[in-house]
Amino acid sequence: MSALAVALAEVEIGPPQVHGNLVMFPLIGQDQGPLEYATLDEALERGWGRVTEVSDAGDVNHLLFENLQGRPILLVDGEELIGAKQNRITNLTIMAPGTKTIRIPVSCVESGRWSYGHGSSERTFSTSEAAHFAEGRADKMRQVTMSLSMNSRAADQGAVWSSINEKLDQLVVQTSSSSCTEISVVYDEQLSEHTTAFETLPGQRGAIFGIDDDFIGLELFDQRDTFVQLLPKLIRSYAIDSISRTGANSRLTSELAARDFLATVAAADIRTHDAIGEGEDIRLLAAGVDGGGLSCDGVVVQLSAFRSRRASHRVKSESDVLDDMFSTRRRPLASGGGDDS
Repeated sequence: MSALAVALAEVEIGPPQVHGNLVMFPLIGQDQGPLEYATLDEALERGWGRVTEVSDAGDVNHLLFENLQGRPILLVDGEELIGAKQNRITNLTIMAPGTKTIRIPVSCVESGRWSYGHGSSERTFSTSEAAHFAEGRADKMRQVTMSLSMNSRAADQGAVWSSINEKLDQLVVQTSSSSCTEISVVYDEQLSEHTTAFETLPGQRGAIFGIDDDFIGLELFDQRDTFVQLLPKLIRSYAIDSISRTGANSRLTSELAARDFLATVAAADIRTHDAIGEGEDIRLLAAGVDGGGLSCDGVVVQLSAFRSRRASHRVKSESDVLDDMFSTRRRPLASGGGDDS
């Protein structure tokens, strides 16, 4: 049995919680493994880690993460980094080794800026209160999964920008730099209402989220403490999409749909790749599911999975999906754009 199957077999679905058109089904189970690590928020707040541009010139698709202490630090797929030359999101989940500096793959979520602010403090990054919105994370996850088959960890930057512009238009958010972060600023009150509406249960270390009855995602961690720390970010991620859909659908995700999705994810084959930092990057291989995460020493530390939003549920070949990914017309990269490796 794979580490993924073991991880999902050991959780149970708890009673749903609902706020508006967003539903959370808790995933409850005992903590897995003895691994000790800090989250990215902890590390930056306590001065244990630092995120910077790779050089003065910068590189749109890469940043440097410096772990300044001995304990590993967990960076989760889709976490947003704010500052320096432009805001970015992490392309995949990384366990950064202690006392090392690593180069991390990212995607730009602020296409209209490529410059430092005033003051040396703005040359480093801080984290956002929200992870990237869930629909965007799902699309990016599929893109990175396909890139991994070519020994790359890149997303389709043009598609990322396109999805952000679509979300900004849906929510009628005006921003001079096309910054996705501005959504959290404009809708802070509503997003905060969502975060306070949901509570964690004893033993909860994950959740299945549903928006209306046509979008569903799963988030799972090896330890309850990690999930509790990251839950507000994840709720905001899904809430951004739920707010943009309000009034479009009166039906909610059912418990049956949640259980079916959990079973589909649990039955998925996985492909592993060498991770950046510690552990193995894992990718789900199942029709209609886009998913991935990180395992360390046989334990799934983090997993995100989404029901595919592609219009056709035909199982596509890798070449089909690559054609889809890179047919999007790209905007020119800002003057620090780097390679996709």
